[in-house]
Amino acid sequence: MDFFNDIYDFRGFVNGVEASLAFEELTPSIRAAQKKIISTIGVERWNAIKELEADNECSVAIKTAIANCAMEKYLVFWSTTRNTAEQKLYKYQYNELKDTYITEFWASMDLVIDYLDTNNLGGWKTSPEYVQRQELIIKSAKEFNYFFQIDESSYFFSKIMFLLRKVSDDSLKSRVGEITDQTPESLLKKIKRALCYEVMAQAVMLFDITELPKSLRNDITHEFVKQGSMVQVREKLNASLMLDVNKYYSEIESEIKIAAGNTEVILNRNKESNSFYATM
Repeated sequence: MDFFNDIYDFRGFVNGVEASLAFEELTPSIRAAQKKIISTIGVERWNAIKELEADNECSVAIKTAIANCAMEKYLVFWSTTRNTAEQKLYKYQYNELKDTYITEFWASMDLVIDYLDTNNLGGWKTSPEYVQRQELIIKSAKEFNYFFQIDESSYFFSKIMFLLRKVSDDSLKSRVGEITDQTPESLLKKIKRALCYEVMAQAVMLFDITELPKSLRNDITHEFVKQGSMVQVREKLNASLMLDVNKYYSEIESEIKIAAGNTEVILNRNKESNSFYATM
């Protein structure tokens, strides 16, 4: 399997794997993990990483990513076997293991992407994945994290790039037009903050909970325990974020009108899709 030859090699990169587990049992999960990683960095980078020395930091990171992603996918089958054999795995233990595998996978993918950014391995800086990022208003996980906490995850940032484009095209351009070098810094910060909050408002509705940053996963899980409905928790969080988004947009539109010499700010919130007409 590209990076692993047997179960002992695999066990070197992930915790919680029993020696009795056959490597063949993990093969489908390893293939799925590899496919997920290749879709993130591209096959050219995947092939370039395979040529690195075994102890290279990027090689170690991608092996760790594969192993933990594979175990997260295999966990449901492994836990069923444990329960059948009367070695019961309690729900809280299952959730803790799953969260550990997800967290390790994310951390390892962050290292891989950051290594590619620094070393331009496999033509990374001419790849669609990198070039498309440079076309965004916000170009890095660190910058996004300044406005909304995503644990500075480069991996998560790669997953929300399409939402950054979508919100920029659908919401920002109709409100602020094109952003240029002449856009005031104070206004640019408000624009970026609104963008980040709206992206996350959409992400909490679109993404599986395992695809959200750990801090956000913890908040959603905590609320789920209290309310007992994941849909309600997602909708509540989405509504809370959109309240902030609308407030930021109001401030942005006010600042634009004032800068244009119109101190009488009248914001038109009406849309053709609305079933009502607002007069105030």
